[in-house]
Amino acid sequence: MNIEENISLASHTTLGVGGRARYYVEVKNKDELAKAVEWAKNNSLPVFILGGGSNLLISDDGISGLVIKNLIMGREISSAGTFIEINAGAGENWHQLVEFAVANGLGGIESLAGIPGTVGAAPVQNINAYGQGVDRVIKEVEVYDLLEGGFKILPKSACRFDYRTSIFKKEERGRYIVSSVVFRLEKGAKSEITYHNLLDYFKGRTPSLDEVKNAVLRIRSKKGMVILSGRDFLKSAGSFFINPAVEKKAAAKIKFRAALCNSGDSSCCSEPWYWEQPGGKVKVSAACLLHMAGFKPGTRLGEVGISPRHALAIVNHGGAKALEIKEFADAIRLKIENEFGISLEAEPEFVGF
Repeated sequence: MNIEENISLASHTTLGVGGRARYYVEVKNKDELAKAVEWAKNNSLPVFILGGGSNLLISDDGISGLVIKNLIMGREISSAGTFIEINAGAGENWHQLVEFAVANGLGGIESLAGIPGTVGAAPVQNINAYGQGVDRVIKEVEVYDLLEGGFKILPKSACRFDYRTSIFKKEERGRYIVSSVVFRLEKGAKSEITYHNLLDYFKGRTPSLDEVKNAVLRIRSKKGMVILSGRDFLKSAGSFFINPAVEKKAAAKIKFRAALCNSGDSSCCSEPWYWEQPGGKVKVSAACLLHMAGFKPGTRLGEVGISPRHALAIVNHGGAKALEIKEFADAIRLKIENEFGISLEAEPEFVGF
């Protein structure tokens, strides 16, 4: 291992902001990961795990402990009846795993194409997009347990997946370091299209896995959300806010506001903006809430703003500071709280504030 000091972290995040890591190390296997953790423990330092940096807002002050860049690679393939199991290292590129699955006729993650980041982040964030989520295909997650020491296997049930969250973000935040993930994908599966953008795109016909993957890439590219060669990417952390689940009474009030908004601006809440949920709640489009509160696509305050291509993406126009991004996000949350009585939850992880 090569432990470095005072390494800038801005270039390691898709927002392009953040201070320095007091100590920084890249690990390429489980043995190096264990040694890095032990080094931090011996030096009484906290550890922070860095993947692709696509869902992260690091403060301008940086991180005072040891930042471990997880570069554990590798894929092990095994057959399980009509399914194929892929054990992928946490450092594997997520989109490349989707490409591999689709190329081999394995269904279950084709709608998750183009999402930046690594395999290790997939269970942490429980990535969901265009009608699919990794919680449906994850069999188990191998982790290093910082509390008890050593590696262990967490079955899917122990991960407590919920909408865009998991035990890794909630109850046991900071306890586990993901080293690998086992995905259970179906051989010869047909993609089940449920998301409105894809239904409109394919106009009722059943597309192949490859067609779905390519359609998602086109849709995401129009929003400036694909970090691939030849595609125009805006500096963001993806969707900044999670669609909130609210009581029906609250949704009724929002419905009235949305109707008024649409009467004056056809681009406001024109797409489906709420979805009935089990248990009687209603999931509301955070993008619609932002639009109604005046934070429309293209809104800008200095070097920070709302993406002109994607209503939920906060973007760095070039020279923003991390604190400016946080304050902009806080202003949005405060206005939504005041106008609708809804607390928006930020999706990126805030570090060092």
